Amino acid sequence: MANAANFNDLYKMFGKFKAPAMDFGNVISLQRGNVEACIAANQAFIECAQETSRRSAEAARECVENCLSTARDIMTSTSPENNTAKQADLCRSVYENAVSNSREISDLWSKSCLEAWNMLSKRASASVGEASRTAKRAASGN
Repeated sequence: MANAANFNDLYKMFGKFKAPAMDFGNVISLQRGNVEACIAANQAFIECAQETSRRSAEAARECVENCLSTARDIMTSTSPENNTAKQADLCRSVYENAVSNSREISDLWSKSCLEAWNMLSKRASASVGEASRTAKRAASGN
């Protein structure tokens, strides 16, 4: 019985609460803009992932071609000293290319993240401004 009394008190309290009229068209428009910004940011990430995949595959292909070429040279050479030098050059080349490719891919991701962040940040600022204007119009009754 005590719960029913608490519920009735709560019901009476909320019955006196008057919420300002909201223009739900503006609210929906605001959310549409938020969704569009998220879609644009996701698109930037997808494009970066595609470019990263393409560049990684290209780097792997170049590495395999370089290794095969060096292996062919080593197989046809009769000089152990020459083969050792070619293997050392291959190791150095593979390492340098791996570092360079990693840096390039890291730069791609950094650029993509910054681009998406800027899109979302601009939208967040615009969204706060739009929400504030919508609330002010609702409070003033316009």
